[in-house]
Amino acid sequence: MTIFILYYRIIYSKVYGKIMKFDRWITKDIIHALSLLSYLGFLIVGNILLYIAIYKLIEKYLFKSTILFIIFVMVGIISGFYNAYVAIMKK
Repeated sequence: MTIFILYYRIIYSKVYGKIMKFDRWITKDIIHALSLLSYLGFLIVGNILLYIAIYKLIEKYLFKSTILFIIFVMVGIISGFYNAYVAIMKK
């Protein structure tokens, strides 16, 4: 039993030491940058999906148009990038 505990501590310390090496470059600034980047991605994709959903409602109840779909996607892209710009300038 004692040999097992000693062996476990040796392996654990080696693995923990490797984890600590990777832990050095994960700083508060990198985590903040990754969270901002993921927020901006969700913001842009969310705007595009919102305008596609609005088009689907128009298509279901009124009429179907390919040009209107392209317009709504373009408005979604422009809106997404504008909201991302506003979010970056706010922070």
